[in-house]
Amino acid sequence: MNVEKANVEIRKRGLLEVTDLAFRYVVGLGGMLYLKLFLVFALPLVLLLWAAQRFLELSWFWTWCWALLLGSGVQGIFTVAAGRLMFERDVRFGAVTRQFFSRLGSYLGGLFLSRFLMALSAMVVIALPIVWVRMAHVHEASLLEGATAGAAIKRSSRFSENYTGATFAMLLVLGASTLTFVIGAEVIGQALLEDVFQLGLPFGDLFEDGGSLFALLGFFASLVFCATTRFLSYIDARTRRDGWDIQVRFMAIRARAEEAL
Repeated sequence: MNVEKANVEIRKRGLLEVTDLAFRYVVGLGGMLYLKLFLVFALPLVLLLWAAQRFLELSWFWTWCWALLLGSGVQGIFTVAAGRLMFERDVRFGAVTRQFFSRLGSYLGGLFLSRFLMALSAMVVIALPIVWVRMAHVHEASLLEGATAGAAIKRSSRFSENYTGATFAMLLVLGASTLTFVIGAEVIGQALLEDVFQLGLPFGDLFEDGGSLFALLGFFASLVFCATTRFLSYIDARTRRDGWDIQVRFMAIRARAEEAL
């Protein structure tokens, strides 16, 4: 990574700053790229899950279980996009998808191992938050650092152990953000259908049925924001650990000195 050419100022940030930056990153810097990736990779899953629930009578409990499973995998494409947007001026849809699929095998392996470890830790309740924090950056270790499945687990664990409190807070924010997206999409979508178009509730009701098409749409939309926030939190931790902000300052000083000669 060439920190000197980053599209976002490299400096230490608090969690609220990271969250605020994530919104601006998605809307401003990522804009059309994120939208294309969502339409190609996430929207079909939304429609597939809703159709399975509606026409195959899959319970909403299992529908949400599948949504969590598929969402955990598909957010990787947004992690790759976030990584490339940080250091490249012109990020192509094809470049993002090629990088994602080239790492797909080890990425899925890392996800499986991390979720397996989390399931084991759930047997001892106090251990689950610890393992959850340690597995927080498996996505970045696998997709951006090029680690194998086992190495991604180890790197994420070593990386997160030095920032346990900050990482845990970040994960709580991601959970709250996901709920906000789900409920927000439900309320806005149902209001449009009932109050504006007066069509009733043809796509289900989150609060009565346990899920709806709008709630699923909100969940998968949240993956874009969550993947970006987690990546920016990773960048912040790397900045603190490796002194990237200091490197950038020295590079700027050197550049000004060279211009003065």
